Amino acid sequence: MVSRRQAWAQRKPTQRAFLGFALIGVSVAGTAATIAINSDGTTAVMTNRVITAGSLISEADVHEVRVSSTEALSEVNAADVVGRRASVDLAINSTVVIDHLEPASLTTSVVSVPLSIAPAESIIPGRRIELWAMSSDGVEPVRLVARNAVVVSSRSSGFGGEVMMDVSLPFREVHSVLAAIGANTRIVATTASSE
Repeated sequence: MVSRRQAWAQRKPTQRAFLGFALIGVSVAGTAATIAINSDGTTAVMTNRVITAGSLISEADVHEVRVSSTEALSEVNAADVVGRRASVDLAINSTVVIDHLEPASLTTSVVSVPLSIAPAESIIPGRRIELWAMSSDGVEPVRLVARNAVVVSSRSSGFGGEVMMDVSLPFREVHSVLAAIGANTRIVATTASSE
């Protein structure tokens, strides 16, 4: 008499087993092909809204995508675009290339500013603001440190946390903003009085 173990060892694979192995192989090959296809390509930047010529491009205006195209696109990241001005009108969902941007300005700089008070909801990317500094102890009077700042992006470190705002500043105002940050003063953003 043949034991169960011997009977099991003598069994030949069925058609179901071959089909199962074939399906597993196809699945692995499909996954590998998908990964290979998605890893090829170029990073491109697309607009989220209409951007008019001369407008400052903010973080909320663009997003990055991966494209696999035969067209010769220069690789552009969102970091290359944010804080620069558009040289042409850009439609919604259009691809942004370096030629669509004004040359990098030597008259402005983007600075990250820690705010002591969360900004008003009306202070959004692209908005012109003023930055005010006040001493931590309240002894010194409040002073204007930047009159012509433009919001590039804003981020919060969480509930009750510090708010960091990236602003584009004329070079003549960069020193006073950096001095206020270094002096451990409290910085507040308000909408520009000219708007």
